[in-house]
Amino acid sequence: MSYSLLSPLIAQMREAIASDGEIRGEAVLVPQLIGQIRTAIETDRAFVAADDLKLAEALREGIPRITRKATELHEQLREELLKTTPWALVPLDSALDLLSPLGKAMHEPTHTRVLGFLLDPSQPHNLGIRVLREFFSMMGRLIPGEDTFGRLARDASQGTEALHRFRVTAEQAHQLPGRGARCDLWLELDDPDRSLIVVIENKVEAGEHGDQLKSYEDALWQRAKARRHLNFEARLIFLTPDGRLPDQDYDRHLWLPVSYKKLAACLAHASRDAPEPGRTYLNLYNSTLLRWVLGIPSQASGIERFKQLSFLSELRHQGVTS
Repeated sequence: MSYSLLSPLIAQMREAIASDGEIRGEAVLVPQLIGQIRTAIETDRAFVAADDLKLAEALREGIPRITRKATELHEQLREELLKTTPWALVPLDSALDLLSPLGKAMHEPTHTRVLGFLLDPSQPHNLGIRVLREFFSMMGRLIPGEDTFGRLARDASQGTEALHRFRVTAEQAHQLPGRGARCDLWLELDDPDRSLIVVIENKVEAGEHGDQLKSYEDALWQRAKARRHLNFEARLIFLTPDGRLPDQDYDRHLWLPVSYKKLAACLAHASRDAPEPGRTYLNLYNSTLLRWVLGIPSQASGIERFKQLSFLSELRHQGVTS
């Protein structure tokens, strides 16, 4: 292990130790930093360079301090959320989840169908527009200068009425010239004077294949042409565990990346005052996202608690801004 690889870890560690304890983006990376430090130290045992040994000793001394800081942050976030949004912690603390007993915890089509079910106000989950409203509220925060989704989420009368009219279809099929396209999730509001469509491409493990996203874009423009509304709006959402951008540069300009961490926080907030049986179903599915898609443990202890930090921070952020 060379000095050039250890030295940036030292800089990151010192910055984390010197931080004032505020909830910042860097703080939630503590588990990754500790993991990198330990990997560096273990790898370094194969070498006997005096400089590396000194660096390793400095890192060993710093780990307890940064661990203590991360523990304090974890406890602070938990305490704050228990006071302000205790319902949002239910899926995080549950050891039971919806899909793993069925062997479908990482099965992408199953996730697509469950999301379509939860987003659809017409389904018998008794959740109404709660999930759709929270999802649009999240989108309004993610898109700079966007107000369409914010208005739908905030408006107590017209917005509520419009959300109830949305049609949500999982695996929507479209026939294009010489080929077909099957969009994972298709959300559409088709009024006489306006049309609003949201297309969600869901990727749990697999990547894009061929011109897949281009096919979805073509299906959307075909739909727009058929509707011929002067007031036509569309949004393309690329949903992945880490919120990455699509592979192709062209697609990156059209698709909004959304992480499953943000989605999980959105679903957690949607459970507030939700009636049964929808509330339990929603929380159990969210537990699947946390445990299996995001690798965030429930009821964790020791260093495993730090894996919860990024989700706790996202819960707090969405709770403050919604």
